[in-house]
Amino acid sequence: MAWIGIITNNGNDLLTRWVEGKTLTVTRAAAGQGRVDPAAMLAQAALVNEKQAASIISNTPVDKGQRLKLQVTPQSEAGYSLNQFGVWARLEDEDEKMIALFQTDTDIGVEIPSKADMPDFVYTFYGLLAFSNQGTLHITVDPSTMITLDTMNAAIGAAVATREESIKNAEKKNDLADGDSVAIVDSADSSKTKRVLWSTIKSALSKIYVPLTRKINSKSLSSDVTLTGADIQVSRTDNTKIDAALSNKAPGGYGLGTAATNIPDLNDATKNGWYMNGAGGEAVHAPDNVPGWLVLVCAYADEIVFQTAYRYGSDEGLISARRSHHYLFGGWQPWEWITPQMVPGIEYRTVKRDHGKVVYEKTVQTGALPAGGTKSIAHGVSDIGLRLTIRCAFDNDGNNLVGNPGIAGILVDQDNIIITTTAEYGTSYGDGTSNSWVSIAYTKNTISGASNI
Repeated sequence: MAWIGIITNNGNDLLTRWVEGKTLTVTRAAAGQGRVDPAAMLAQAALVNEKQAASIISNTPVDKGQRLKLQVTPQSEAGYSLNQFGVWARLEDEDEKMIALFQTDTDIGVEIPSKADMPDFVYTFYGLLAFSNQGTLHITVDPSTMITLDTMNAAIGAAVATREESIKNAEKKNDLADGDSVAIVDSADSSKTKRVLWSTIKSALSKIYVPLTRKINSKSLSSDVTLTGADIQVSRTDNTKIDAALSNKAPGGYGLGTAATNIPDLNDATKNGWYMNGAGGEAVHAPDNVPGWLVLVCAYADEIVFQTAYRYGSDEGLISARRSHHYLFGGWQPWEWITPQMVPGIEYRTVKRDHGKVVYEKTVQTGALPAGGTKSIAHGVSDIGLRLTIRCAFDNDGNNLVGNPGIAGILVDQDNIIITTTAEYGTSYGDGTSNSWVSIAYTKNTISGASNI
């Protein structure tokens, strides 16, 4: 079986009058059953037995004509034998006429089944309309046609290729403005393509990613950032870097460290730590102005500093003193003794207080005491205030004079220590030649420097 095609007499008339500037519109196609003698095909104005409309799928321009793709699908009626295809057209506002006829060369045609028997059946026919362009040609394509998978794949491939080509050749834009937009497929709205502004995309990305303009410790976030102790400060108020802070830490983790720092002048020891005074023989501002003191410094601030000094004497054991530096009290205060050595003749300012006043202690050598008499010895304390107590009193035989039955009384006045003995002291506790010492504690009427420190 083969197909024969001709341009009908009506078609030739339309094409003859199709001059430049006029529009020829191919309006429709139809399928039918039955044939006519080939010689009579030119005069046909209709199909022998039109059975159904045929869909025009596409048209492709070819040399001296148009190649039409027609399609037939089963109808609801009974099936039939397809023998003819007709194509209709009109010129401008005239009535449409059948311009082309295609028919089989035998009565045996193409069997088109009913829709009930074969609902997915599709028959595709390609027909060539041979004419040269004389004006404008419009061909009406059926948008409701059923296409084959091959046709669909071919159309998709062509569309994708065209799109890719347009994208490849599109002008590039390096900098996006807030008003620029990007196309997206909306999954929540039937996969419709919608436009999203670049400003909206930036806002969404800022909630997920850190902007490159941000920095950590002055380091750009354009790549991975490694922070070390040299980058991080100790606190918001302390700009010291952690590396520097750790380099100043106590060696071995032992609090203030294991070795004291030698310092010639103790007035310069204002930072927390241990200091040694006098390793080189210096004793500037040390207790008693002698070297060999180990000093602990506790600094609250540069203006508030406390020093505690420790020293082993030759026979006295551990002795200690302390002083403070406080801007409210006018700078460094005098050393005050925690454990005075009580060397005879030396006045010691102590850490003790009586009613807010500094307590001093001094040991006075009172010499040999008479039996049954009174002896007055100058204590050498100027501006003495309250006489608080007789700390202790001994003679060189080891007798404690305080509470001794041979001692009638020990008094301290403004200038002297007055000792009164009984006759019993001479016979029972001394021979009149024994030395004695009296230690006294007292305040002063006028204080040099602050007393409450």
